[in-house]
Amino acid sequence: MPSARPSLSSSGHSRWGRSEKIPTQIVDYNLLGDDDGKNPLLAVSYGDLDTADNSTWMVPGMLSNADSALGDWGRAAANLYVKQEALDPANAHADVAWIGYNTPGIVGVTSGVDASQGARRLAAELDADHDTRVGDGSPTSVNVVAHSYGTTTAADALTETAHKVASFTMVASAGLDPLKVTDLARLHVATTHVPGQEGRTPAIYTTGASADHLAPFGADVSGRAEPNPGVAAPGAPVIFGAQSFSSDGDVAKGLLPVEGHNPLGSDGAWWEKVTTAAPPPGHGYFDPGTQSLRNIAATSTGRDAFVDGGLTKTADSWGLSADWEF
Repeated sequence: MPSARPSLSSSGHSRWGRSEKIPTQIVDYNLLGDDDGKNPLLAVSYGDLDTADNSTWMVPGMLSNADSALGDWGRAAANLYVKQEALDPANAHADVAWIGYNTPGIVGVTSGVDASQGARRLAAELDADHDTRVGDGSPTSVNVVAHSYGTTTAADALTETAHKVASFTMVASAGLDPLKVTDLARLHVATTHVPGQEGRTPAIYTTGASADHLAPFGADVSGRAEPNPGVAAPGAPVIFGAQSFSSDGDVAKGLLPVEGHNPLGSDGAWWEKVTTAAPPPGHGYFDPGTQSLRNIAATSTGRDAFVDGGLTKTADSWGLSADWEF
């Protein structure tokens, strides 16, 4: 059916991170902003959300409010859209750069307040997308991809949704709230069959580059559970059960490694380089040509067999460290 949303396709505004070849729509825009009225809320879709077979809601992490971060987060969404289209050409895709909550700063990232407030809005958006698709007879493949603190927010939201999403991919997670997400089974996510594994498992995926030291540090200091046990700090809380994939590159296939924390690589300020926040250009989690972007595109389109390096399920338990369990 024709798109019912405002289009940016002819606007030419580079700040939206748009491409001339990608239909771009405003999904939601609230000038009044968050609960304290300081930051506007915005969601922009790359790809036609009204006609897409597969929608992916992308949730950013700290320091990603709409007035300053949509350029980079929009480019991340556009990059994922292009890769999904290439990897899954039989279906139409839409990737929503959702900046629908007040993302925390460096101090606030240790608190779960912003995540809790954002989770309510995100859960409502996901359920609305599902209901709209059911209502017009469209496929109901609604997916979530989240980065850093966005994984905290998204996981909270997936305990509140009325409907299951098709998949949840956690990228460079800053940890999940252990009081709300005591087990990944609490998340409203559909199951899938992973090639080479027996039975079915929740379609929950996770990745953390070995060069990204900021994500596990953030999870550790906040007391949140790290879903990537392999990169967790010694003695830090971890949560098991997700399907883990590599972001460290594949030389044989020409896929680049991620070399820092941010979604996109950049020259970055000195402090970003010291903390590994800023990967060098071309080496962010959502940069074209990275192993990470390819694998995120695969997990968010139900193409598990196309995950480069394969999937490994972390242990089915929750504990204070990777070798400790109840």
